[in-house]
Amino acid sequence: MGVGGLGPVAKTLLLPLYFRVVETRRPDGVLRDPAAAALIGRIDHDFSRFERLGFYQTLSALRDRRFDRHVRDFLAREPDGVVVELGCGLDTRFDRQDNGRASWWELDLPEVIALRRHLIPEGPRRRFIARSATDPDWIDRVAAAGRPGPGHLFVAEAVLPYIALEDVRALVARLAVRFPGAELVFDVLAPWLATFSRWHPALRALRQAGLGVRWGLARAEEVEAWAPGLRVLETWRYFDAPDPRLGAYRWLRWLPLMAGSSTVLRCRLGVPGAASTASPGAQPASRSAAVPSDPRESAAPASRRSADLRRPHLPELVRSQHHGHDLDPGPDHAAAQVVWRGRGSRCVTLGGGRRRSRVGPRSCGWIVWRAHRAGL
Repeated sequence: MGVGGLGPVAKTLLLPLYFRVVETRRPDGVLRDPAAAALIGRIDHDFSRFERLGFYQTLSALRDRRFDRHVRDFLAREPDGVVVELGCGLDTRFDRQDNGRASWWELDLPEVIALRRHLIPEGPRRRFIARSATDPDWIDRVAAAGRPGPGHLFVAEAVLPYIALEDVRALVARLAVRFPGAELVFDVLAPWLATFSRWHPALRALRQAGLGVRWGLARAEEVEAWAPGLRVLETWRYFDAPDPRLGAYRWLRWLPLMAGSSTVLRCRLGVPGAASTASPGAQPASRSAAVPSDPRESAAPASRRSADLRRPHLPELVRSQHHGHDLDPGPDHAAAQVVWRGRGSRCVTLGGGRRRSRVGPRSCGWIVWRAHRAGL
């Protein structure tokens, strides 16, 4: 089936589909999606232009795995719950995570749902809605279909940053009123990455159409101002756990600018005066607070409140190596920070500024952080 009739926004559904298929075929894949592998063979499209996006494919797979975990944890608590996927595209999370009892609503633009109905069958527990996420009509339909708010999970993977912030805030406020106590899981980008994403090669069509990432989020707590009673329960970032699939990119977790570049948030919707209740095993606004259901996530650092998405936790002993020289701050220095200064120069500040090392633009260009206590 051809996809030539899809607009630039709708065509973005092809990229995550391709990424899941590639991940499924890898022997070390972080997720398995046979439904996506069967689906892609029925689509007439040249996917070769996505082949050079290996690093983005890895990040997409890690994000998919995290969203899958949130859905799986929710269904463990609410076996008869309702899962609503916003901007579902050609996602096959139902096939990966359905428990045989939950109800699923999958929402996207009319042209996407038309394609989806040709490729994926609906069922008594799996229904499609041809609406934009900002259209309030679909909220009435979901609310009229069933159970009260706490039994609902709203999933928005790689969706909300592409919608104007004022529309996102209005959407979240409506959900909080109609489904108090429900959960919302979505991902955000740091402000600097939201700007940089304009030059992402995979989003060229969106850029040419005047679309793209509309906003970024610097601190998780900013979300709590979107609706009365809304609380952030958990946050997770790509580099929280040194997943083997990240390879050499694992060192990015020690660069504050990169470590908080993208975050997945799990929130509780509420009303004024409503109490915030976290899931079993979770702590308020903690990163990876729940017990990992995937053993590859067990290496995540201890849970803590992620107030600043731009600065990661750093161990007490950090060594910076470049040009064959070691700079050991010693056990008395509990933190290290990397900041950019000037044109291409990097300043490494150890122990509150007591020891510094500058790397010029024509030097090695890399600062490799080795955190002995983190096992990297």
